[in-house]
Amino acid sequence: MSASGSGSGLLAQKGKFSTALTVSKKHSSPWIIDSGASDYMTGDATLLNEYNQCTNNSIVRIADGSSSQVKGIGLSRLSRDMIRNSILHVPNLYCNLLSIRKLTRDLNCVAKFFPHLCIFQDLDTGKKIDSAKMCSGLYLLKSEIPLRRQTQTRSYVSSKGQSALNFHVNKDSEVLLWHYRLGLPNFMYLERLFPSFFSNKSSQSFKCEICQLSKHVRSCYPTISYKPSHPFTMIHSDVWGPSQVHNITGTQWFVSFVDDHTRLTWLFFMKEKSEVSHIFQNFHAMIQTQFQTKIQILKIDNAKEYFNSSLNTYCLSQGIIHISSCVKTLQQNGVAERKNRHLLEVARSLMLSTHVPKQFWGEAVLTTTYLINRMPSRVLNFRTPSQVLLQAFPHTKLLSSLDPKVFGCSVFVHIHHRGKLDPTSLKCIFIGYSSHQKGYKCYSSVLKKVYTSMDVIFFEHQAYYPKSDLHGATMREYQNWDIQSDHVINSGDNQQSLVQSHLSPYTTPPALTQSIPAPPASIQSPDQIHPTPKQITNHELLTYSRRKKTWKGDRAHNTSYT
Repeated sequence: MSASGSGSGLLAQKGKFSTALTVSKKHSSPWIIDSGASDYMTGDATLLNEYNQCTNNSIVRIADGSSSQVKGIGLSRLSRDMIRNSILHVPNLYCNLLSIRKLTRDLNCVAKFFPHLCIFQDLDTGKKIDSAKMCSGLYLLKSEIPLRRQTQTRSYVSSKGQSALNFHVNKDSEVLLWHYRLGLPNFMYLERLFPSFFSNKSSQSFKCEICQLSKHVRSCYPTISYKPSHPFTMIHSDVWGPSQVHNITGTQWFVSFVDDHTRLTWLFFMKEKSEVSHIFQNFHAMIQTQFQTKIQILKIDNAKEYFNSSLNTYCLSQGIIHISSCVKTLQQNGVAERKNRHLLEVARSLMLSTHVPKQFWGEAVLTTTYLINRMPSRVLNFRTPSQVLLQAFPHTKLLSSLDPKVFGCSVFVHIHHRGKLDPTSLKCIFIGYSSHQKGYKCYSSVLKKVYTSMDVIFFEHQAYYPKSDLHGATMREYQNWDIQSDHVINSGDNQQSLVQSHLSPYTTPPALTQSIPAPPASIQSPDQIHPTPKQITNHELLTYSRRKKTWKGDRAHNTSYT
């Protein structure tokens, strides 16, 4: 692009900095229409009114490759009908530039280019706002301000600038008046209704205190992308609970620790929230021993259990920075919050798929943690947290590996101490993977005991608890069925029958038990062999009733987990 007789012009290019077109001729009065400029700019400070120094050290990159600092900002009359504010003063710029992008947005207009003319037309009314004529290959907007010396310009500013200021004040008053008349709507809608009020000012520049008091909403928190660092540089933590149902170990809470770099998760159960301080100190000691490194930052929410004196003292003594989120601002602890939600979603799915009672929620969450630590993560570019940890610590022996099995399925555990004619295995429910032994955790609902063993046979297609209307019932209801079936056989000796029902790994259906006569050597009373029909009917009703009657002998030998 060239300009004959007045030097040459270079079109600005977009980049990281604000960009502008530059010409070689100094002190040109017209404003050049520039599609590459990012702001209104001038190199002549005498054209600006209400001049303020710029303190943010903004830099403008000119098309010739040089850079210039913005010295100030002010207001100027561009033409007879156009007054613009926020015009940048760039001393090394030897022309006046109008940004097409900013001008069309501020005036809500469209720029139409013709071979010898550029017209600015209002989008709502279609009225012509102003025009720029082609001159020496450039579209120039003729300024109404003639070139004068500095003293003459200051005199002009004092007389004409005050009228422009009064013009803006009157417009602002009209906008606020209609704002109150129409029920305090957003100024964006007023700009649509009255575009003439906003010809020289954006709707976003208006503020209303009443609107802040009546319509204030919470800020949006953008998602922070994953930034790799080093394992255990930052630990995210959160406490979940209390659960309405106690775990089989009697706990209601758990605390999670998530490493920011590997996203590996550790989970610890608690009976009281006050145990957080002691658990974190043990966790930190484990990290120091196993990985020869220290935790630098502990990021938590604003829960009270993290602010007791013992935890604060420990963090200070170890040089750990204790960062917490603001009150009622869970988004600032998003990594730990999302991890807990993920844990509960997967644990809930595991329990529902195999009809596991709610008393096993803790074991389901532990199993979920074990699985998630070994599953690909989108945040880690579909690598697993265990793989990321092993890359940093290839010789660690902390991570164990067992073949995954269906949570809640039936499993037969080998019995090592038994009689020669006793069963060789015990039917249990699979409840997860041991963190201290290389074995599968299996629970016997009859003996109320957890077995950790590798001598197991899984029936993965067979759920331990059948699907029924009693899904999620307490373990006492399941155990009562076993106890009552044995009580029908030995109704004369409640104490002995109850003990046998707890020790036996299997339960016999009531109907089958009644059809098989007892051996003659164990007969103690004829009533046990020939019960009256009335007695049999009563026992059958008690066994299959959904609302079961509590036997006096049961109260001494049953344990409830609710």
